[in-house]
Amino acid sequence: MQYNPIVKLFCELVSIPSPSGHERNVGIAIQKRLKAMGIASHFDDSGKKNGSNSGNLIAKVKGTKDTTVMLVCHMDTVEDGSRRIITRVKKGVISSDGDTILGADNKASVACAIIALGEAMSLPVRPNVTCVFSTREESGIMGARCIDSRDKVDYAFIFDGEGPLGAFMESALGYLPFEIHLKGKAVHAAYNPGQGANAVKAAGIMISRLKLGKDANGGTLNVGLISGGTKVNVVPEDVSMSGEIRAFTNSEIERKVREVKRLAKESCKLTGCKYELVLKRDNFSPPFSAKKGAPIISVARKAAMAAKLPFELRSLRATSEVNSLSLKYGSVLGVYRGGSAPHSKSERIGIKELSDLKSLMLELIKNC
Repeated sequence: MQYNPIVKLFCELVSIPSPSGHERNVGIAIQKRLKAMGIASHFDDSGKKNGSNSGNLIAKVKGTKDTTVMLVCHMDTVEDGSRRIITRVKKGVISSDGDTILGADNKASVACAIIALGEAMSLPVRPNVTCVFSTREESGIMGARCIDSRDKVDYAFIFDGEGPLGAFMESALGYLPFEIHLKGKAVHAAYNPGQGANAVKAAGIMISRLKLGKDANGGTLNVGLISGGTKVNVVPEDVSMSGEIRAFTNSEIERKVREVKRLAKESCKLTGCKYELVLKRDNFSPPFSAKKGAPIISVARKAAMAAKLPFELRSLRATSEVNSLSLKYGSVLGVYRGGSAPHSKSERIGIKELSDLKSLMLELIKNC
């Protein structure tokens, strides 16, 4: 089974390190493969905007119809590239040797898209197909945001996410990172602590009152980094905290922002500190929600049926490229790629899942 062309290509791709921001080498390998198939591609200049050593790789297959369908899958993975990924194929399942991730997130989609593009070229009736192999999805500084939206796109499908084949993302969490800088007053911790303003204390009060974790509406609030202080005998003057807000609606994100501000103000009033809240709007991803009854959902249903897969709509409890692309194109849908345990050493994907994913991609092209 390791000689299955999709399996062979997938294993070749995951063996090329491509940590987020360093996708160039795998992009060149993809481009060479496409060229051998007679498919032209080029790198855009998005790397200058998101700090990658590569632009998005964009391949196009001319159609016989006016309709244009876009397929998107990211090239980067979460490993740091210090260890080469070694694949194992056993009983129809592909995994790593146990010392690294596998990289099915998202090179399973990349491999299948390459094969599907080649097969689409032989379809007597087909739409124009644009395939984007994007950068920096895993670091949240998504190259997909930089895709030239002036091109006409009727349907856009973004392949990512652990989930069963035939399942599509009808909604995804929006994402807003933030920083809070607390400013107190440094004094000697033994001589005159009462004359200082303890920024660590302010941070502690704030953290204890924030409703961290998941809320009733499916959104989340998290503070993941805290730093501050200089010495154990000095009342800490500066503390910085970094966190994120996620929610399925913009109104819920703004509600959480107001709550963070309220508690920052409250903790500073109790401790004599000051605060600054910095919302990282440059890295904001809006919540995504597909319009009910949209033509793209009908296309997805027909394609799943043709590929003999059970059609299903799901909410993604994460943020993906589908969020930012929904601002560029009116008809967008996320597609689950299969596999299990992404970002871990136990990550794996079935050979049948790869075959089904490729078939689903081809059927999506046929039905557009």
